[in-house]
Order: sequence, then structure tokens, then C-alpha cells
Amino acid sequence: MPRVRLRPVLAALAAAGLILGTAVAAEAAEPTGTVRGVLQDEAGGLLVRDETKIRVSLFAGDELATPTITTELQSMEMGAFEITGVPVGRYAVKFEPLQGWDTGRAGEWWGDTRRAAERAFIEVSDGGVVELEARLSSLVSIHGTVTGRQLAYPVYGSSIKVGITSGDPELDAWLPRLTTDVRLSDTYAFAVIPGTYDLAVTDTTGAHAPTTAADVVVGAPSTTKDVELQAARASISGKWSLRTTAGVVPMREGSAVLYKWSASQSSWVKQPATCLGGASGAFLFDCLGAGRYKLAFRHSGVSTGFWGGKDLESATEIVLAKNQTVAGIDVVVDAHAHVSGVIGVYAGGEFYPDSGGRLTVWRKNDSGRYDLVADPQGETVTHGDGEFEAHLRPGTYRFKLTPGMSPYVGSTYFKGGRFFEDATDVVLAPGEDRDLGKIVFPKSSFDVDRIAGADRFATAVAISRRVVRDGERASVVYLTNAYDFPDALAAGPAAMRAGGVLLPVAQRTLPDAVAKELKRLRPHRVVIAGGRGAISDAVRSAVRKIVPTDAAVVRLGGSSRYETGDLIVRDAFGDDGSRYAIIATGATYPDALAAGPAAGHLDAPVLLVDGSRELTAMTRQTIAKLEITKIYIAGGKGAVGSDLESALRSLLGAGNVKRLGSADRIATAVVINEAIFGSVDYAFVASSSGFADALAGAPLAAAQGAPLYLSAQHCLRAWTLDELRWRQIARLTLLGGTGVLGSGVATLRTCDW
Repeated sequence: MPRVRLRPVLAALAAAGLILGTAVAAEAAEPTGTVRGVLQDEAGGLLVRDETKIRVSLFAGDELATPTITTELQSMEMGAFEITGVPVGRYAVKFEPLQGWDTGRAGEWWGDTRRAAERAFIEVSDGGVVELEARLSSLVSIHGTVTGRQLAYPVYGSSIKVGITSGDPELDAWLPRLTTDVRLSDTYAFAVIPGTYDLAVTDTTGAHAPTTAADVVVGAPSTTKDVELQAARASISGKWSLRTTAGVVPMREGSAVLYKWSASQSSWVKQPATCLGGASGAFLFDCLGAGRYKLAFRHSGVSTGFWGGKDLESATEIVLAKNQTVAGIDVVVDAHAHVSGVIGVYAGGEFYPDSGGRLTVWRKNDSGRYDLVADPQGETVTHGDGEFEAHLRPGTYRFKLTPGMSPYVGSTYFKGGRFFEDATDVVLAPGEDRDLGKIVFPKSSFDVDRIAGADRFATAVAISRRVVRDGERASVVYLTNAYDFPDALAAGPAAMRAGGVLLPVAQRTLPDAVAKELKRLRPHRVVIAGGRGAISDAVRSAVRKIVPTDAAVVRLGGSSRYETGDLIVRDAFGDDGSRYAIIATGATYPDALAAGPAAGHLDAPVLLVDGSRELTAMTRQTIAKLEITKIYIAGGKGAVGSDLESALRSLLGAGNVKRLGSADRIATAVVINEAIFGSVDYAFVASSSGFADALAGAPLAAAQGAPLYLSAQHCLRAWTLDELRWRQIARLTLLGGTGVLGSGVATLRTCDW
């Protein structure tokens, strides 16, 4: 028998009715009857078992929401039902195929209608039997394919929402399903009552515009209605593969990086990775506007290259119009390589791992130069067992291992080289896993050499010969007064930017050693730093006779040392600008000596200021013209005052101004070098009591990417020597003869004070 659920409709029982724990008299029993019948298909046949999950509900009187009695026809009952114990009364009967079951039948009210107002009623009498017969019509099918941009990677899975409506909520309520979710290019399907419907299709990602197919006539047995969506934004898609040691396979752990041209910034700007989809073998950017784009690719976080080029500059542009789809950007990405090894020292015949060491990596570019790889994965040795690792794109590399356990243990390049030029190249193939083995650190030591001449002019020439080799032609030579420092402070970084040199001259004469060097250098350009009071026209005339006829000889001199410095900076840096600058006082020289090579390392100018005054309009204008965004102040507040520092912070933001100063000039040089330089093999030392050798040596230090330290004549400050050891300097070059840096400095003797 069918399962029957009774829902009493009487408000209360009679006073003589049911009381808990007592029997009810037979004559007080509620009068009931029976409703039974059979449900058939539209042809009069029995409902087969997979079509008979149907609920029969009896609604008393005008009730439409809560039935008095329901029963559910099970599959074995073949459409037959019987409901006993139905309270006497007037009822409407509702037949509902259950939601979630594909019955293939449409429900209805008794009376062959789907509108409540047109439903028929039955009367149930005491002991009576109401016989019902109903024919449930079949549902028909509407289906079709939702298409849009033809992309290699479908948009975010089942993101297409399809809805159907007849426009009449009462009739829609009889349909088993009104919405469905599909993937782009997949097929949707609805079972409906024959009639006219509207289809609403929405891409929940917003990649396509919503669309409606109106007045679709659906008849038996099925109707096909395909829907094509129109793009609501531009997109780039394609297939990507991964090149490994085993061959080319689909990409599974990659990401794409999108750059867009910014006219306001005149540069390619990396875009947020908010609209990238990816699947095995395909990628998609689907939230783009019109514009110019370039693509880069990464494998497991490692940059592997650009679409149509080797770098951002040479990469192929993808130009998108509004809502345009660009597909077929197919690429093969190199799998990253993996290198690993163990570092440590031998002591007493036993190997001790170094768990605090660092790995520094350079990659060889197409021009044959080596570029520092910024922060490779696994740069710091981990696990406490001396193991290191890095994930790198395929190519040719050099590796430097630096210890962390002690400054008395020396750094080493792979295969034991002490200097970068002696390092062994390591060629990594796509997907290669290279074990560099056990790398043993040597004992710390310094190679010490000296560049010196008979006087400051000869020393400057000796330095110049290290910067520009025989047979090469100098790009530029800056001539400065050998006995006055201000003009040379600004000229040094200017020479460094152009790859030139700085040579000192007397105010009225051109020393013979410098004249001979100018002949050897054959410069393309000569810049005389300072006005006639610093270097006379007689010197200029002598220079003009020596240098090639095609060489330009110009003077950059202002009414003060600050104007001269500003002219030099604007001349050297005005075309391309600079992100950084170092501010130094023009009143004294010590703080600016170490600042020169540091500025060269940053490819930045040294801006001379009167540290006791406020920030001048001239300096503000130069900062704006060069588009400087970050400034270092060389020296303490006695050199560059707090008022000027506050003005810089207001101009650029507090986080973009940093003071690098300490107790004296020697300590300040250490602080500057700590802040600016990374891993280096070389360092220079100059006298802390003079300026000539340090200023002339700055271009050489910059050419080698090396810091410059200051020292007293007869010994090194202990703090300076500790810094040299911790920085793992392998070669220390003294600038000047023993009269300025004695044998005690050459033997690394530390001062007692």
C-alpha cells in the first residue's frame, strides 16, 4: 500500500474526543473515506517504473500551500495509488513529479489544468471511495550549445548560467528545473511543457555580455536552440607547453605575466594577475581592455622568457581593440632548472656544514655579460645542514658561495675561483637537476695591491690606465682642479655614468703626465669642470691642441660650486634621469669620497648642497627634472642639517630619504658601503686626510662595482677591517703611495685607537 501522511484540519476535538491515555468511543471516530486511482501516460498506457516517482497531494477547500494528505508513488506501483483515512470533505488533487527526478512527465491539478483557479474538486464522504484517473502528458526537450569566444581554455569551468521562463511564474513552477550551469561550448538541456519560452544566458565571469533568446517555440519531442555570446571585454589566449629533459610536455605548473603600455608613464607596466585562467596545456587572460600588451611566462615561479622576444624590450606586442579576442598565442616554455649542493669547512679532517651561508648567482646574457640574478629561490642556506638550492631558468651561470659562520672563512666561486673572472661556468638545460656537490670554503685572505704615482697627477694617470686600456678610446674625460675638491665631487659620478675617467690639472697649467694620458685616451669629449677661476682658458687651449679634432671640449662652470655641480649633473644625467641620488655637502669633502663610487654603483648623481641652509629651488628643480624618487644623505647632521633633510622628506616622502652617516668620515664610509653594495670581490682604500686619490679612483671603483673605504696613513680602523672580512673582499687596492697610505695599511695592521 502507498505510504500515507495525515495532516488533520480540524481545529479541536470534541470534548468527548481523544484524551491521552483513554480510548475514544467508536461513535466519536472521525468520518473518513478513500481516494484511489491510476495515473497513465497521454496514450492511456501505464507509467513505466522510471517515470512513477510522483507525489499525490490532497488540498482541503481553498488551501493551496499545505496539503492535508500526501502520498508518493514508488516505482513498483506502476501509477496506481490508494489513500485511505481521508477526512470527509472537499478536496483539490495535485499530481507532481518530484523535483530532482527526470520523470519525463508534467504535473497538473485534477481537472487537466495547471492553473489553480481552474482546478476541479472531489467530495469525500464517510466510507465512500472516490475513483480517479489522470493522464500526465510528457515533457519535451529544449537543448542547445552555448558558444562564445573560441578559446583554447574555457572560461573558468561551468561559468555559463542558462535560465528558462514562460513568463508566467505559475506555469514555470511545474517545470522540473529553471536554471542550469554549463561550460562554454557545452550543451544545456531543459525538460519543459510544450509552449513558448525565453532563454537568458549569462557568463558569470563577465567575459561575455548577457543575452536573451526570446519567444522560442518548444514542441515535441525536442527543440534545438543554440546561443552565441558576444565578448564583453578583450582577451588573449593560447596553448603552452613545457620543454624538459624528457621532451616537450603540456604546462601544468606555469603562470603568465601580462604587461600593458602606459602612455602616462611611457613604460610597460606589469598588470595584476586577477584575470588569468590556466589549465593543462592552455592559458587565458579574459578581463582586458583595449591597448598594447606583452606576455612573459614563468614555470613554478621562475621567469622563463617572453612571447616573441628575449626580454621585455624585444617581446612582440599584442594590440587589442575593444572586446577583441586574440587566440593562438602558442608558446613552448623552458622548464626551470634546479641546482643544489652543500657548503662548509674542513677542520681536523672533519667536514662541518655552514648553515648560514649565501648563494649569489649571475646569468650570462646574449651579449656575453653576466647579470646578477635578483634573489634566486633558496638564496639562504636552510635546514641547518649546509644545503643550498636555487630554481633558475636554463642558461649559463656563475655561482658564488659566501660563508655565514665566521669572517675568517673565505668565500669561493664554484670550482674554487676567488674572483669572478676565474669562476667556472655552469650550463643548465631545461628541467635539469644539477648537484654541485660539496663546496669547501677556504681560509679568509686578502690580495693587496696599490695604484700609485710620484704625485697626485701620476696616481690619477695610473688609475686612468686601469679604466681605459691601451687601444681603446675614452668616451669622456672630466678635468678638475687638483687642489680644490668641490667640482670633482660632482664630476666623478658623471664620469662613471659615461664610462669615462677623471684627471686633475693645475689651475693654469696642464701637467705633462696628464697631457700624455689625454693623447693616449683620444677622448670623444672633454668636460672642464669649473669656471676660469678653477681651470684657466690656457689649460683649455692646451687640451684642445692635444685631443682629436672631432673631440668636443666644453666647460661647465657656474657662479658657485653648487651651480657648477648642478650643471655637471644635468649635463650627464639630464637625458635619461636617475631613480637615485646621493646628497652631500659641498663645504667639505670627506663624506662625499665614499659617496662617489656608491653613486656610480647606483648609476646616480651626487648633488652638492650647502648643508647648513635650506633646500634650494635649484636642487628641487634638478630632483624633479631627473625624476629622482629616492635619496641618500651622506654624512651626519653636522654635514647636512636636519632642516634640509626634513625638506627632502616632505618632497619625496619619509620612506624615500635615508641618512648614511656615523661618528667620523672613516665610519661614514663603512655605513655608506654597507647600505649600497652587495656581493663584491674588490674594494679600494684611499686616504681619509686628502681627496685627490679618492676622487680620481672613483671611476675605477665604479667600473669594478667596488666600494671605497677611507683609512688613516699608518693603519686600518678595526671596524673597517671587520667590514672587509664580513663582506668577503678578496682583493684590496690602495690608492696612492706610501706617503698617504703606509705599509701598515698594506699589511692590514689595525689601529690601537
